[in-house]
Amino acid sequence: NTLTNQSEYDGIANMQDRSDEPPWCGSLSYHPAGGVQTLTNVTIENGGISDHAPSATLNLTGVNLSYSTNVDWINGYRFADHGYTVNGTPNITYHVSSALNNLDSVLANVQNGDNIVLDSNLDLTKQLTLDKAVTLNGKNHTIKPTFAKTNNSNIAAIGIQANGVTVEKVKINGVDGTDLHGINVYNSENVLLDGVTLKNNDHSGLNVDGSQVTVNDITTDG
Repeated sequence: NTLTNQSEYDGIANMQDRSDEPPWCGSLSYHPAGGVQTLTNVTIENGGISDHAPSATLNLTGVNLSYSTNVDWINGYRFADHGYTVNGTPNITYHVSSALNNLDSVLANVQNGDNIVLDSNLDLTKQLTLDKAVTLNGKNHTIKPTFAKTNNSNIAAIGIQANGVTVEKVKINGVDGTDLHGINVYNSENVLLDGVTLKNNDHSGLNVDGSQVTVNDITTDG
């Protein structure tokens, strides 16, 4: 991975000169590479893709960008934008764990269509809010809220506030939360909950407010 903190090159005023520095480039750099380039069946971890030929076309098939870090600028790095054309969409996956302590960084950088995967149990000090069309895969791990309701934006372990959200294979144990729902879905459509366990919540395990939700294989208790 050649990607470094791009602020190291703030002293180079000209963006084209700056982009010529090899460490500025992503984990995979076409430099320079005009014409049509093809990238197939490649996974890049904690980095992105850079093409320094504005006239180039980059075709992506089976490309995965996988992030397992709490560094904000890496979590936000996908493509170095030099005006080239990209055809195809990479599969974006963010791995979240208590050891990485990276949930806030991931939520700040996640975009529509991305995936969030839990690699450990999580204790939450505030609501985990999904406001993009993402998939949260808990891998059967447990989320425990350890906070109390403060307002309607902090009312559940998981708050869903976007169309097209999927939450799957996750357990929510509200035993240490106060006045909370397990999952609160607000003003959202095409939401899917699949393989979700909700237990020990002071209020509803699942609260649906002005929303359309499909539920498969859900368990509630307490």
